[in-house]
Amino acid sequence: MKPSHQRTTAEKLMRARTRLVLDQPFFGTLGLRLKLTPGSFPTMATDGTRIVYNPAFVDDLKPGELEGALAHEVLHCALGHHCRRGTRDPRLWNEAADLAINPILIKNGFTLPAGALIDPAFNNLSAEEIYARLIERRGQESSPNAPSDAQGKNGGTAGRAPQPTQHSEIQGSSISTTCQPDQTAETARESSDSSSMRPG
Repeated sequence: MKPSHQRTTAEKLMRARTRLVLDQPFFGTLGLRLKLTPGSFPTMATDGTRIVYNPAFVDDLKPGELEGALAHEVLHCALGHHCRRGTRDPRLWNEAADLAINPILIKNGFTLPAGALIDPAFNNLSAEEIYARLIERRGQESSPNAPSDAQGKNGGTAGRAPQPTQHSEIQGSSISTTCQPDQTAETARESSDSSSMRPG
């Protein structure tokens, strides 16, 4: 990428972040704490300390969509999704987290890029509740007539590791370590590195 193109993309991001501060101070102020870093993810991702963005993705977004995408990543951090994943499947966890936060963003007047995950069936549920329902739904889709292990039968879907899912256009990420309740932001920052960020 040419330096002038990088500058243009960075300027577009800075303008969007400034609009967030002015129009949506809650999201904007939190967003100022996250370093904007170009990367190779298809869209955007966060590890709780940075927002890593694909310059081509940023360039394709309208200003309002970019504000929505930034607010999306900010809300992943504000809700601690990178700390709450635990041992859950990262891709399915991100899908659940997206389904939890996108309605909040829409209610706050944001425009999300095309393909953002929205399902009214999950409104007002936590990411954990949505994740459990997605696991249940996935089990029903993979073997609709098979008895579950929970019913004492062998060969069911209970306990089976979830398979990767399609990503939404806006993606968060999870760090590979879990945050402890008493873990400070500085400790969390030290425990995350670029190899631990995953879109999904």
